[in-house]
Amino acid sequence: MARNWKSIVFALAATISAVSCRSIEPDGGRAKWGIHSSARGANILNILPGQSVEVCAGDQETIAASHDAIKQWSEAIGRWGHFKINNCGSGSNLRINMSLFNEIGLNYFTINPGQIYIASFAQGNFRKAIILHEYGHSFGLCDQYMDAGQANCSDDRAPRQNNNEVMGSTHEGKLRLTPGDIAGVRQAAASPVVRSTRVWQQYLTNLSQNPPAPAADFFAMVMDTGTPGNPKVAVSVPAGTALTVCPVVAGGATCAPGSSRAMEFVKSQSVNNRDIYISKNPVGNLLAAGKAQFEISTSGSGNTTAKFQITKR
Repeated sequence: MARNWKSIVFALAATISAVSCRSIEPDGGRAKWGIHSSARGANILNILPGQSVEVCAGDQETIAASHDAIKQWSEAIGRWGHFKINNCGSGSNLRINMSLFNEIGLNYFTINPGQIYIASFAQGNFRKAIILHEYGHSFGLCDQYMDAGQANCSDDRAPRQNNNEVMGSTHEGKLRLTPGDIAGVRQAAASPVVRSTRVWQQYLTNLSQNPPAPAADFFAMVMDTGTPGNPKVAVSVPAGTALTVCPVVAGGATCAPGSSRAMEFVKSQSVNNRDIYISKNPVGNLLAAGKAQFEISTSGSGNTTAKFQITKR
């Protein structure tokens, strides 16, 4: 695709008032109503329990909006918290790149590889809504403003379309999924053409019978400082959450508030009901082996602990 677009580590897409979203399809798989005609390749919909998604972006607004979009779509099908979102460069089962490009009126979602392009002029809530729509494709949904058999929709469609949904043509003002979007993604997740369906059904059934302890809700990423190999660590948590982050030390005590190993973090901003904290100091000294592991402890919506890893780029 010969286009003049700038790559930013995270892939976005936008439009003007009448949104034109094209989806590039590697195959012509058949699917049920509302499902992308290449649902077999739908990126996040096919992630299995315990696998990971790696989202790459270069600005905090895009990072937060992408995190929120993945959360909304996965919550609608009961999967939020059951797969991991890794920081860019740490490795994963699926990498989604967000890129800005200089073309007005078009947005793109590419199934293989995971790529979302967004027109660079989209800002603020307009960009957030575009991101929510484009991630809908990665969960298997087609555009709800196309006629049966057109563009990225299968030819086995519902009798009516609803442009007032996130997957409709007027989605740029919508920051939350509508009942129609939720119904659509649930149909997509239950479709026999999606290869992960049976695995998730069994996994979620087992979870309902043996619920696990609550997991920490956070998203960690690398932030460049301008000095190669010496980044800072950024962490996104629900608004109002207190956090403590420590480098993992073999045989070390659990990371907790007041720990001598605790790193100093500074709150950068709040976006989409999430707070973003950035380490006060770079962590290049911890990356001598090419990667470093950290432990995070959060409180405010339940006390939880977890670990994450960053990789030298």
